[in-house]
Amino acid sequence: MASAMSRRPIPAKPPRAGPLRTLGKLAFGVVVFAAILVGWSYFRPKVINRLQLPDSVAAGDATGCALWFVGSSSIAKWETLERDFPGWQTHRRGIDGARIDDIEARILVTDSTVKPAGLVFYAGENDIANGASGAEAAAAMLGMIDKVRTRLPTVPVFVIGIKPSPERWPQRNEQLRYNTIVSRSAQRLANVTLVPTGATLMREGVPIPALYTDGVHLSAEGYSLWAQDIQRELERAMPRDRIAACSPTPPRTPSPA
Repeated sequence: MASAMSRRPIPAKPPRAGPLRTLGKLAFGVVVFAAILVGWSYFRPKVINRLQLPDSVAAGDATGCALWFVGSSSIAKWETLERDFPGWQTHRRGIDGARIDDIEARILVTDSTVKPAGLVFYAGENDIANGASGAEAAAAMLGMIDKVRTRLPTVPVFVIGIKPSPERWPQRNEQLRYNTIVSRSAQRLANVTLVPTGATLMREGVPIPALYTDGVHLSAEGYSLWAQDIQRELERAMPRDRIAACSPTPPRTPSPA
């Protein structure tokens, strides 16, 4: 019995894949991975542009004090927004790295059945940083505002002027051109206001480094100064009864004599 078992043939090991076969598998994997990346890069904008903006507004927000802050990463990173606007129901609807066309695509599919008391936009800085001229960025912003006003014709719109920053200081001339064009156009449009913000963020003609976390985005102190500029324009342009209703400390009614 032992001898019979010893004579059983030992199964042969499967042949090892040759180097060409291994390379072929690797090449196939690379091709598949590249195809997935190319496909996703093509479909990604189509998928994302069908999404509503972050911080979707619920029906319970119909208080008359809702402010939508819509824009790029300077809005997305504004973590002290609620504290900086006491009394208002703030919605931080920013998208990191967004250009104006990214924001336009998403605000046009965002539910507008609950209308905000005001819309505050900040965009255009990334457009210019990626090669657009100030005039081109301004035209894109004004085009977006026109479409938004068709959907929300009675809602006041505030456009924050592009802020100065140490990292993007070489682009300041184009940023100022954008601010000028939007400001002049806003003067001819009902319910549209440009919020100038450059002066509070600069000293002796240049940006104050301490007001920025990375040379582009604002620190908490920088956002606080930004908020003061925006509050000033809100009080100028919004209806007085709305300002009174949304103030954290409504004015007291004088006592009868």
